[in-house]
Amino acid sequence: MIELSGIEKIYKVRNPDHRAWRRKSEESRFEELQALKGIDLKARKGEILGILGPNGAGKTTLMKIMAGLLIPEHGTGTVNGYDLFKERNKARTSVNLSRSGDWVIFDYKLSILHNLRYWGVVMGVPWKDLDSVIEEALTAVGLETKRNEYPENLSSGMRQKMSLARCLLSDRPIYLFDEPTANIDPISAKFIRDFAMSSLAGTGKTVIISTHNLWEAEMICDRIMIIDEGKKLVEGPTEQIKKTYGGEYALVRLSEVTDTLIFNLEALSFVEQALRMGETWERGDKQQLLKVTGDVKSNINELVVTIAIHNRLFNIEIKEPSLNDVFMKIVEGEE
Repeated sequence: MIELSGIEKIYKVRNPDHRAWRRKSEESRFEELQALKGIDLKARKGEILGILGPNGAGKTTLMKIMAGLLIPEHGTGTVNGYDLFKERNKARTSVNLSRSGDWVIFDYKLSILHNLRYWGVVMGVPWKDLDSVIEEALTAVGLETKRNEYPENLSSGMRQKMSLARCLLSDRPIYLFDEPTANIDPISAKFIRDFAMSSLAGTGKTVIISTHNLWEAEMICDRIMIIDEGKKLVEGPTEQIKKTYGGEYALVRLSEVTDTLIFNLEALSFVEQALRMGETWERGDKQQLLKVTGDVKSNINELVVTIAIHNRLFNIEIKEPSLNDVFMKIVEGEE
């Protein structure tokens, strides 16, 4: 549904050197900031794609380009089969964009109903269908009993639902969410996640979410793309990326971690590394922690035997890497 290739976006920003403002040429007063550097992206029908990255990575700029709000300096792209540049209007009307804090576009002195009537007209909803479309949107987001409330009296979570209702006034094949659950309560955040999975992606819509909430991305995203400083670092199925860049490991609690034990473990063909992880006390016993990475799950018996030969083994637990672990490894590896 969305395919981008070689997307580059450059902003002109003020030169921090105040002396440059005394010069006459515009080139000397401004400098270029490249926000995106050759980004490639594919988002398919019926999937949720997560765009992850630290602050300033270029996530919002990329979302605005896909929504048709910004034009990149270089690259090509299609949105719902329409050329992002030659058929920009058709591409834009294929996308609904909702951003964190998007409720600021609403008039706080008008009720939810009147605000949505205004936006329905702006979005081209026929007048004769407008009230029924609004009713369906409000019911979908659970605000049907709040239609006469004013935005200024709503919680942050309800305002975000109101923003979501605005998107639903026009049925489009692609939905872009920029930090949709930022600064809202857990119940509202869960509603938005469930809605994205079941009511949107579950009905064949393409959903793209940019977020800092890695736990959330791991839960709902079919695929993820990690970007940093305008560059794409990795893209692929969430579980595949976790497996490729994370890998399972065994967390071992035992009486003593010796150099000999570490040597013997790292001599095993399936072990990548054995690391001391400090110590703890459990039920009066001093326990030392050891992290063993590699194909430990398939070789658990040999691992246990090797450890237990000269040590008292309290516990061994196989752990899967979290998306947070993988994200930190990938991003910090680029620095």
